[in-house]
This record gives sequence, C-alpha cells and structure tokens, in this order.
Amino acid sequence: MRYTKINLLFFILVFGILSLIINGAVFSQTQYDIAVTATVPPQQSDFQFEFTSLDGQSTVNQNTTLSYQVTYGAKSTAGVNTNNTIIADFSNDLSPDNSHVLDYVIGSATNAYGGSPPVVDLNNRTITWTVPNLPSGTTNQTVTFKLKTNSNYTGPNPVNFITRAKMSNQYHTLPDQTVSQTYQFGTGVSVTTAPASSPTSTPKPSTVPNPTPTVAANPLKITSVEFTNISKSQADISIGTSKPTKLTISYGKTPATLFQKVSTNQFSSLSYITLENLTSDTTYYLQITVIDANGNIGTSEIFTFHTARDSATLNLENAAAVIVSGGNTVFSKVIEKNNIPGFAILTDNTDYEFSYTPANTTLSSLEIIVKNSGQNTPFITVNGFQKKPGLFISHLRSQNLGSYEIFVKAKDANGNLVQTKIVNLKVIKRLSVYSAEDNSPLGDARVFLYYYNSKNQKYEPISKDLFGNIINPQFTNKMGELNIILPEGKYMAQTSSFWHKSETTKFILGPKNGEEFPRIYLKKDLFNLSSFIINLKNFLVDSFANLMETSNGLSSSIRLFNTMALLTLIFSFISLLFFLLKTHINANHLPAFFLFHMHLLINKHRQKYIYGVIKTVDNKPISKASVELLDKNTDNILTHTMSNKTGRFQIRNNYSSDSYKILVEKDGYQPAAYTFSDMDLSSNGLKITLNVGDSKLHPKFGVKLLEHIGGSLFESALLISIILEVLFLYLFGFAKTLPFFILSMFSIMLWIFYLKEHNGYK
Repeated sequence: MRYTKINLLFFILVFGILSLIINGAVFSQTQYDIAVTATVPPQQSDFQFEFTSLDGQSTVNQNTTLSYQVTYGAKSTAGVNTNNTIIADFSNDLSPDNSHVLDYVIGSATNAYGGSPPVVDLNNRTITWTVPNLPSGTTNQTVTFKLKTNSNYTGPNPVNFITRAKMSNQYHTLPDQTVSQTYQFGTGVSVTTAPASSPTSTPKPSTVPNPTPTVAANPLKITSVEFTNISKSQADISIGTSKPTKLTISYGKTPATLFQKVSTNQFSSLSYITLENLTSDTTYYLQITVIDANGNIGTSEIFTFHTARDSATLNLENAAAVIVSGGNTVFSKVIEKNNIPGFAILTDNTDYEFSYTPANTTLSSLEIIVKNSGQNTPFITVNGFQKKPGLFISHLRSQNLGSYEIFVKAKDANGNLVQTKIVNLKVIKRLSVYSAEDNSPLGDARVFLYYYNSKNQKYEPISKDLFGNIINPQFTNKMGELNIILPEGKYMAQTSSFWHKSETTKFILGPKNGEEFPRIYLKKDLFNLSSFIINLKNFLVDSFANLMETSNGLSSSIRLFNTMALLTLIFSFISLLFFLLKTHINANHLPAFFLFHMHLLINKHRQKYIYGVIKTVDNKPISKASVELLDKNTDNILTHTMSNKTGRFQIRNNYSSDSYKILVEKDGYQPAAYTFSDMDLSSNGLKITLNVGDSKLHPKFGVKLLEHIGGSLFESALLISIILEVLFLYLFGFAKTLPFFILSMFSIMLWIFYLKEHNGYK
C-alpha cells in the first residue's frame, strides 16, 4: 500500500514536469510564429493612363469621323486589385454661336476589361466605363470610341475643341488627359476619316473578350438614339436603324439590373418608344437590342438619362416661333395644344434667324434641331441664345436642297425636357434667268413680280407693304439669280433684258414637287426697236424709283442729316466767297450793294444812296478804286467804299449835309475830286473819269490768280449748293431746308444784281 502511494506520487511528479516542458515548448513556438500583416496603398505611378487621337489630325472639317483611344492598366507594383472608372468627355466643343461641333458615333465605344460596357450620356456628352477588380499587373488595356464633326456651325471662325479623358479608383484620381483639335467649316467638304492604327505598342487583349456580333451582308446598325421627352415619370426615345427592325429596350436603375423591358411589334427604320412609371429625380440605364427580318441581331452600348424632379410637365403651348431671312418674315406661328407644324420655304445657302418666345419663361436651355425629313439623325443642332428673358434667338444657314423638319428641344430647371416639331422646311433653288440660246446666266435682268390675290382672283404687283422689304422690280446678279424669298402661294414674273424678248411666267411655291422658283429662259431679239425702247424706259423708271427708295431709307438718319446740312452750308458760303472774288466787292460793302439794288427795284435809290461809276477816259470800268465821301464844308471824311469790277460804288446816305465832296484814288491813276449835291445825282449816279498816272505798287500775282479761279468757280459752287438743297428738301422736308435755301437765294440775287450792273441800269 505504501509502495502504491509512492508510485502514485512519482507518477504525478513526472507528469507535471512533462506538462511544463511540453507547454513551455508550445508557448515558445507560438511566440515565434506571430506575424504582422499590412496593405501598402499603391502610388499614382503604379497606374497606366494615356489618351490619344488615333487619326492624328489637328484641323478637321465637317462630316469627319475622329477615333480616340484610352490606354489604361495597373502595374504589378500596385499590388492590389482596383475598381477603376474611366470617363471620356466631349462637351468642350462649343462654337461661337453656342452650338456643338461634335456628335457621338452610335455603337463606336468598345467594352473595357472584363467586358465592362460603356455607358453613354448623350445629354451630358460623356462616356463612362466602370472596371471592377482590375488585377495588378494588367496593363495596355484599351477602350476606343468615335466622334464625328457636324455642320451645326458654318461660320468662318475656327473652333478649338478639347476632348478629355479622366481615370480614378479608390486610391487615386489621375491627372486628366486631353486632345486638342480645331474645327474649320469648309464649303463643299464632306470627309469621313477611317481610324488609323495606334501609334503605341499593340495592346494586350482584355481577359474577357468582347462578344462577336452577328455580321450580315448589309450590316445592321443603330444609327441614332435621341431622348425627345423626359418628365418625372416618363421618357420618350426615338431610335434610328440602318434597316427596318423590331427592337427591345432593357432598362433599370443600374447597368447591372436592366430587368424591365419594352418592345416594338413593327419593323421600322425609325421607332419611338416610351418608358413609363419611372421614379422622379432618378438616373436610369438602358440598352437597345434590334433584330431585322433576317434574324440579324444588334445590341447597343448602355445609355443613361435622369428623370425630372417632382414637378409639372413642361408645356410649350402658346409659344411663338418666327423665321426671318433678309428682313422678311418667312414663317410665323403660335404653338397650339394639338400642334400642327407649319410650312416655310428658303433658298439654298441663305442665312436665316429662328426666334422662339415660350409662354413659360423659366426655360434653362433651348435647342433648335434641323433634320432631313423622315430621318432621325439631326442635320443641324444649334443652341438658342437667350437674348432676353423669354426670347431665344438662333442664327442658321440653309445648305442643301431638300425637305427638312425644324424642332425645338426645351429644358427647364427641374429637368423636364420636351421636343416638338415647329415647321416643315423646304429648301429650293433661287429664281434664275438664262439665255435660251447658250444657257448662260443673264445678269441685271429685270424681274417684276406679282402675287395672286385669291379674294379678287387677280395677280397684283408685290409691294413693300405686303412683302416686307422686297422692292419691285428685282434685278438678277451676275449668276442670273434673284436673292429673294417669298411665302407659300401663287406668283407671276414678268422678265425682260436688253436685246432679249420679254417673258411672263406663272409659278407656285409650296410643299409639293415642282412648286419651286422657275428657271426662266429669254430668247434673243436684237432688232426689235420697240422692245429696246420699253427696256430703256423701264431702266430709267426703275433707276429713279430705286434712287427715291434709297433716299427715303436714308431720310431717318441723323448722321446723314448732319452731313448733308454741313455740306450744304459749306457750299453756300463757298459760293458767296467766290462771288466776292468774282465781283471785287469787299465783304464790308456787301450790305450796301444788296440794299441799294433792293431799293432800285422800287425806284427809291436816289433818295437813300450816293452812287456812281468810275471809268477810264476810254470808258473802261475801274475796279477797286478807293472812294471817300467828305463833307463839303468841313472836309471831314464821312465814310468810304470801293468800286467793284463794273466800276460802280454805292454809299448809304445817312448824313444831314446837302452837298458833298468825293475823293477817288487808284494806284496808276491820277486822283480826282468832285463836288456835288443830292440834286446832281442822275438815275445812273455820278460818272467819274480817272486819267492814267504813275503806278507805285506792283500787282500781286497770287491775289489775281485767286480772284480769277474763285470767280470762274462761282457758278459751279452755286449750282452744287442748289442741288444739295434740292436733295435736302426731298429727304428732310421744306422746314429744315428753308435756312439753306435763303442762303442760296441771297447768292442768286447778288448775282442778278451784279449782272444788272454789268449790263448797265437806268
């Protein structure tokens, strides 16, 4: 028993020692096996990101397809998988008239790594790729897309546009990459550029390849996608395809949950689908699948849009739309509830202005969209310029002949979007006149236009009161064309040209084929004298009418009034100055000359003036002789004057003396003195004769030359001033012209009085 206890105690002791040894070893092993794990964030340099133009073009014209490539990846040094977002932004492409010069090419964006599809936002003009779990060490991945220049802007100024690419992940936002290019509109240019090979190294294919599409003999393509209406609960989408198709739209609130579907039942190249029961203020995604009659299938990229906030649907009723070209109103309409588009006609390559005045003045933006009739792809899209609250203006230019539709797409601050067709537009050739013999254009041909008055069923001449600023008749340019625009209706043109036979042509302007401006041919008629006389008469009458029309247009110009007034005043004073030079009358003595002859008309000159003539012994008048009037009793000088070119002088008799002495002097002649009384004056006045004497002064050649030139130009200056006054009278009326007429009449009367002196008077 004692040994049993000893054995038990020994066993316990041995067991305890072994347990301590074993536990210590385990503890020691556990201590040495502890490891600390931590993730080091990747650096920005660990990611690959490049954006390039595959075409390498710096300057492009309209209708040019441009290809772009984004090269991206994560280097092995990144060490972790990353969730990357790549965004291509082509919104920075506005022209001077605020229109976009780029369009996205539907179906051109490729999938990213792992089959990540592109998401295209047509409203905000972006393409987004979301690439989840991109492994480190995955580089040289690429996505490509295409943009195409349009014809929205046709102005002469170049447009510098920037296409931008962005890339970000949960660790970094990389610096933006940009491609800068220039758009220049070129007349008659139509270019489509095929994508060139990438200048970089051949990219590694994605881990998950893109699905191979079904290839048909005539490839099935989605050619256009447009959101025409967006409200808080509904979106209308128009979809164009390269051939008639049925289509299905799959949509949802994320790109991965496109579970809701809506389809069409009819084959059509242009389909309209409405998405209903949407949630307000929510971003939606959709993908389009099309199938043609042969079973070929096509699938689009994913598109996105955002519904409006909880608000009333945008209403465009009672809005006013007006088209004006060359000062003429081509189209005017108020939008009604059940809007029926109107009709307008323009000639090719013609500038016009589209103005839109909505009843709802809270619009945030307005686009004017011009489409070829029956096609979904916009031909021109121009942003309306808000000239003032409630008035949007767009400047456009018609180009190719054909039929078009003009839409307005309006958007308010709540995100509501409405598109409606305003007018069907027909672009036609100008009225033109040609020679029937050689088909050459006839420039300066006269075209007198009439319109058909349906009330009295007669053709009546077109007048400015009814047709804006159209002046009748019109004359063709050197190309034989008339630059006029007329509204829809029936018309008649009487066309004539020198040495050609006149023609009368009736035509209709309307929406149907053949209802366009005519091409008129005139036959030569060289020896028809009556035709020549009629054309000559028309030319003179038209020229005078055009002159009067131009004058009437200028009559409201303050600048013209000031210019004409200044010119008339200048020539009136110049004519007066030339009169003084011609007659040798001193300006100080001009009043006495004028008043004397006025009293001479009523035979009261003998009582009021002392006058006479100074001549040589051989009866030649002496000009510029000094005449001094003295008091006979005191020899005081009362006044003095000078003789004019006829040798005559006049002195106003304002003195109380009844007898006078006159002293006459002239260089080169002997002085003479005469004593006389009032009773000695005959009807012709005093006759004073000077004998030749010594000359002490030398005549100044410059003064004589100036007097000769000025004197010879007097009549011309007077005639010019009268012509200016007649024009002034026509333009500005009698009251404003009267002061200038008085000046000219004064010069004319002086001239008549001088001629009377020159011929002698009794």
